[in-house]
Amino acid sequence: LMSKVRSPQAIAGSFVKDYLSQMMNILPNRIRHVTIMPCFDKKLEASRSAFFTDDGSSREVDLVLSTSQFKEILDEKCADLKNFDSNEQPNDLCLSDIVDENALYNHEGSGSGGYLEFVFKYAAKELFNLDISSVEYVAQRNKDIQEARLIHDNKVLFHMALCYGFRNIQNLIRKIRAGKCAYHFVEVMACPSGCLNGGGQIRSIDKMSNNVVEQLYHSLPTVQPGEWPNLKLLINRWLGGSLQSEKANRMLKTQYQAVKSTKSMRFNLQW
Repeated sequence: LMSKVRSPQAIAGSFVKDYLSQMMNILPNRIRHVTIMPCFDKKLEASRSAFFTDDGSSREVDLVLSTSQFKEILDEKCADLKNFDSNEQPNDLCLSDIVDENALYNHEGSGSGGYLEFVFKYAAKELFNLDISSVEYVAQRNKDIQEARLIHDNKVLFHMALCYGFRNIQNLIRKIRAGKCAYHFVEVMACPSGCLNGGGQIRSIDKMSNNVVEQLYHSLPTVQPGEWPNLKLLINRWLGGSLQSEKANRMLKTQYQAVKSTKSMRFNLQW
């Protein structure tokens, strides 16, 4: 089964155009929501017909810039981020009681969202009442396929994997079709080395740059998603108090289906 949970960008879109528009008392189509992403495919994601506001008046994400495009804009303007005003802005007040002031958190796990790390620990606790402090990965034929197993009393309880890059994904799909895939959960990303090496990222001739980005990414303090102090407050205000509510289902989940490449899709990639 493929997870129906929206991507972080898509959840941010529903949050901005639904919750934030209500808090600011502004119509969704009067808000310009721009994201900065490591991947050009996020432009295609934002163009999906499923990601419009409930009234159909606007896209939930109006514009997607890759990090390399954002750098080009800064270079054209001769702008230095160090000189930008980091003081609190008026719009920040709308979130002041659910977002810790000047706090920036990271998740545990890979630079591609840490999905396997979270699912692994959560499943261990919920299914077997085991508290896992860290997940041990074992690289396979290449570093873009890594496996993790939960072993207790010399018994493998479940088996998960990271799978990055199209070639590895193709091999994974072949195994699934042949009924030879033993994984209970797979974190899949199209780019080799995952999202920190995304196709839209700023390129460098330094081969060590990706390692530096990885180190910086993991230098932030981590917090488990369910342990974020103000999560319950946000769920109560926005989603009717439950992640199983009808509104939560609309705001946080989506559907997927195979689509054929069209001229309009290639055009949408340009915006």
